[in-house]
Amino acid sequence: MKTLVIGIDALDGRLVDRWRLAYLRLQERGPVTVPINKERKEPLSPEVWATFLAGKHVALEFMFQSDIPFATHLHRLGHAVGKVIRPRTGLFLAAGRAAGIRMRFPLLKERTFLDDCSSAWVNNPFRDFTQRHPHHFSRVQKCVEGHIPYPVFLSSLQEDFSKDRRDILAAVRSTDADLLFCYLPYLDHLQHVFFKDEQLLRQGYGEMDQFVRDCMAAADARLILVIADHGMQDGHHTSTGYYASSRALDIAKPGIQVDIRDFYDVILASLDLPTRVENKTIAERLSALGYFT
Repeated sequence: MKTLVIGIDALDGRLVDRWRLAYLRLQERGPVTVPINKERKEPLSPEVWATFLAGKHVALEFMFQSDIPFATHLHRLGHAVGKVIRPRTGLFLAAGRAAGIRMRFPLLKERTFLDDCSSAWVNNPFRDFTQRHPHHFSRVQKCVEGHIPYPVFLSSLQEDFSKDRRDILAAVRSTDADLLFCYLPYLDHLQHVFFKDEQLLRQGYGEMDQFVRDCMAAADARLILVIADHGMQDGHHTSTGYYASSRALDIAKPGIQVDIRDFYDVILASLDLPTRVENKTIAERLSALGYFT
């Protein structure tokens, strides 16, 4: 494996620095510009991760869809009604949760860097996420509404994180692909619900730091790249993402705007593949012969 990309939902760079988490800082780190959803005025995970994977802004009309087509249509109807009736009643969403309808990331039709190379993934949110975390989007809301006790929610969350860590580390050790991509929603869940519990958050961030350390020990990779779609403050998304790299990419400099779309070229260059030229400065620098060798 040449490159390992670890997508960590809601990893906040300010907390990484405050708690001096070495493996979440790596050799180079910095803030990342991410797309802001026009309607919600904040980054929404499906839109940001789609943009990251495709290397261009992917505007998703609907952030989630159901495995059941009819349920997806109801969800969209509720969305349309909500635009007319303020505040939104949440009737369709509440009914869907009560019925156990599982919402997931929408299908991504864009070509991604996973299609441009020899790749493997664990928890790709647009491909196998539903099977691994079928109640990802409803579980947080149910807990906040009081339908799931906090200890039960936390226990199930930690069980999922443990399984993700085991499966990702197994893939790191066994994959023959040049690129491995993985996605972890653990910190997003944790911070949406327990944002006032600093001790618990610090423990969760420490566990993630240890996980990245374990990946570094297991992976014989040229590049390990940590990417976050947004941070968190008081249970809400911040407007900036975060990245950390095991190599000095030389992109975290004053005056250079690091955009989440730029990492498409970073990843291709790390695999000795031709880079696109959307950002000539980064493409020219990273595609220099032998940069990652």
